[in-house]
Amino acid sequence: MRPIRLLLPLLLCALALTACAPDRKPVQDALDFRSELGAAEKCSFTAEVTADCEGRVYRFAMDCSYEPKTGAAALTVTAPETIAGVAARMEGETGALTFDGASLELGRSAGGRVSPMELPRLLGGAWTQAYIDAESPEGDGCLATYRSVYGEGELVVDTVFSADRTPLRCELSADGEKALSAEIKNFTLS
Repeated sequence: MRPIRLLLPLLLCALALTACAPDRKPVQDALDFRSELGAAEKCSFTAEVTADCEGRVYRFAMDCSYEPKTGAAALTVTAPETIAGVAARMEGETGALTFDGASLELGRSAGGRVSPMELPRLLGGAWTQAYIDAESPEGDGCLATYRSVYGEGELVVDTVFSADRTPLRCELSADGEKALSAEIKNFTLS
């Protein structure tokens, strides 16, 4: 009878702790978003980007698209006016970045590992394929952390989602060094 008396408080503690568990799985919103994106032909959004490239900070806006089934991504710079209209397309994960007309050289961030022009492909690839490391409450929505192999290192994409799983902002880091951040607006699935 004595072992049961010792075990009973432990069982009651374990039972009490399960009452604190959330109703949803730890990364359920990120998984639900991944399913919605995977079922779509394309996602489109406007990104207001801040990038630290080789010691210089650049701020610009671009209209972006990503096709989850093919990995193709495209962008058109919309601001500032001096570079508005520069457009690029990336085919697949390792495909070349091609520009329509003029090209734009901003340099690379995160120790030369990430180009700001890769944002649509890197975000789309993380959202559809990367390991979902964590999800935590953030305002009415959540913050999801995605991790993936990037070259010989690691890419981490932190994305803040609204309550209806719309991406609002993101931050990309390569090997622990912040590469760029972006406010995401006008996100749509089609």
